[in-house]
Amino acid sequence: MIIGRGSLFARMCRSVQTVPVVPLFYGWRQRLQIVWIDDMCAAIANGIDSGLAGAYGVAAPDGIDIRRFYREIAGLAGRSCRFVHLPGPPMVAALRLPERIGLPLPITSENVLGLKHMRLWPLEDDLRTLGITPLDFTASLARLAESEPGSSPTNR
Repeated sequence: MIIGRGSLFARMCRSVQTVPVVPLFYGWRQRLQIVWIDDMCAAIANGIDSGLAGAYGVAAPDGIDIRRFYREIAGLAGRSCRFVHLPGPPMVAALRLPERIGLPLPITSENVLGLKHMRLWPLEDDLRTLGITPLDFTASLARLAESEPGSSPTNR
């Protein structure tokens, strides 16, 4: 998950900041591995400069508990959130029908399936090779706030 202004992260921020209930699927014990956008850019630049080829993982290695992730992004807007535990398979089936007819929804069956298969990847060797130490989630949010004081990550 890239932390920055825009994309999936901004969509998640808007959702959590406007809807007081956050659905959790597949045991809700997942840990998200995040990376601050500038750290991702540095990793790419370092890889190019070093002539590296292949696939490298770039994220804070410890990850963040999914509940803490949602609580902190809700807190950006001074809100709190309540969690609702929902079974994944029925939700995937329920989402596929509107997807088939082209109805846009804030969450997709692929989003839910992604949570089912989420794993914490060992990234220390890749990060060492790329020469970066990514910021953790709290530091990434602080950088985001510093980048445009008084604005929300959902403004773009």
